[in-house]
Amino acid sequence: MFNKYKRFFDNAYDGFAILDLSLPFEVTRHLDVNQQFCDMLGYTKSEVLALGPIGLIHPNSRETVRMHLQGHYNNTQSQSFMKSIFIRKDGTEISIESKLFSEKTKSYHIVFGVHRDVTKKYYMEKTIKEQLAKEAALRKELETQATEKSNYIRLIVHELKTPITALLAAVELSKQNQGCELPELSLDNIYDSVIALDKRVDDLSNLAKSQMNLLKIRPVMLNLADLINQIVNVNKPSFQRKGQVFNTDIQPDLPNIYADKECLFSILMNLLSNAGKYCGKNGKVSLNIKQFGDDILFEIADNGIGIEPNNLERIFDPYDRIKRISKTYSGLGLGLFLSKTFIELHGGKIWVDSVLGVGSKFSFTIPNRQPPQSVEE
Repeated sequence: MFNKYKRFFDNAYDGFAILDLSLPFEVTRHLDVNQQFCDMLGYTKSEVLALGPIGLIHPNSRETVRMHLQGHYNNTQSQSFMKSIFIRKDGTEISIESKLFSEKTKSYHIVFGVHRDVTKKYYMEKTIKEQLAKEAALRKELETQATEKSNYIRLIVHELKTPITALLAAVELSKQNQGCELPELSLDNIYDSVIALDKRVDDLSNLAKSQMNLLKIRPVMLNLADLINQIVNVNKPSFQRKGQVFNTDIQPDLPNIYADKECLFSILMNLLSNAGKYCGKNGKVSLNIKQFGDDILFEIADNGIGIEPNNLERIFDPYDRIKRISKTYSGLGLGLFLSKTFIELHGGKIWVDSVLGVGSKFSFTIPNRQPPQSVEE
């Protein structure tokens, strides 16, 4: 029977193999294979015939092959299609698609297999799937960024309009009472609105400069004790109005520090303001400062709402507040980002420890030496 198709068998483009199905899978042998089948696997014909299928098939694919052969053995199917992994002589893996045809007579029971190497095809399919997944992830990320920036623009408009609305109301009141002295409350509202507007504009300006690497600092030798006294005196009334406890632990005889006074003032004001904002009425805020090696270590702690663990890594993102609490608290949410930027311009570091519902502690260092870069002459 086989001699009739021998020429076709030997010269086929695909790998052909005839398997003796009268024996169990574990001990069965090939009755014949063509040269293409041997070349695919890197063996000689005699080696393939000696090894048998179990010696050529990857362990992860043996059960699949056994089940297909079992179906032919039980005469429940005369042909089938399967995908499996073979192992070449050099140890490399090769992906094979196989079509199996079985035939049983009184004298023999065989499976004729047509095997095709599809390793490159599978690799290309896998690569395409991976690229499509990356493209989908990138598209989603871009859509998220576009949404966040759109939301941030809306927040900017809202935050700029809030003090402007208060200013317009005060101006309207002034127009209605021409020739009369403005109430002290109106003057306070005007002053507070101008300060708020000025801070928001400064924050946006610094954000733009930082993203263009144009933000610079002007460090000078500072009397740290004087600066801290100023910070404490400025913040105490605000904490007292909210019924909050404000504790300080300042190491005596702190050395002078080489830093930008306005930046350091802004950093401490922002962190203390956040602590007071998020711990609510009757909360506790502390400011601890000490020498830490060659650095000055600043710690601002509160017993407020805390930060969720999955938000800790994003807390210094300039757009992070949009995703978390922008509907609850006012402000552009740039304070932490700008504080981190100013600290790093000084050569320092900032980090946060927080437990949700218990409180947060922001710590940062300022080296007691000249900053390494981004210094404005």
